[in-house]
Amino acid sequence: MAALGASTTITSRGRGLQEHVVVSGDTIYSGALVGLGKASNTGYLVPWSDSGTTAQIAFLGLAIITVYNTDSDVLDYAIVGDGTETCPVDTSGMWVLGLTDGSAISIASVGLPVFCATDNPADITTSQTSVKDPVGTLMKLLSDSSDTFDCCLFNPNEAYSMRARTTA
Repeated sequence: MAALGASTTITSRGRGLQEHVVVSGDTIYSGALVGLGKASNTGYLVPWSDSGTTAQIAFLGLAIITVYNTDSDVLDYAIVGDGTETCPVDTSGMWVLGLTDGSAISIASVGLPVFCATDNPADITTSQTSVKDPVGTLMKLLSDSSDTFDCCLFNPNEAYSMRARTTA
């Protein structure tokens, strides 16, 4: 191919928002940490969970809307996840603010990876869980006396890159 000699139009989109099919029978809540299934739910969006392993789930980001697993749970603004519905996910590496860690953190904790045992961002901690994949980095210490901090979630590429560093 030759180098461009004039303006051209290409079809593209940013990496910040992706849509993935929700696995049938799972509920994804708006604001939940989510990942892509890699074992029995390969390619489907699933809630982030400590019961998974790096071989079973890959971190993606935060769910933008709620997708319920049964009709009885449906609210006006939700859709039913039957294995065909999609859920938009913010994969931009957004910040989660005002978290509290149950362990003692200090200014030396800034820059450390953070982990989460559930799909609830309020459970983010500096303590490594059995999932082993970090979900982000502690970016700002708000108070060492109350162990509060802000973190920046990884985008999927950063999460994948960090996997090798934390599972050895």
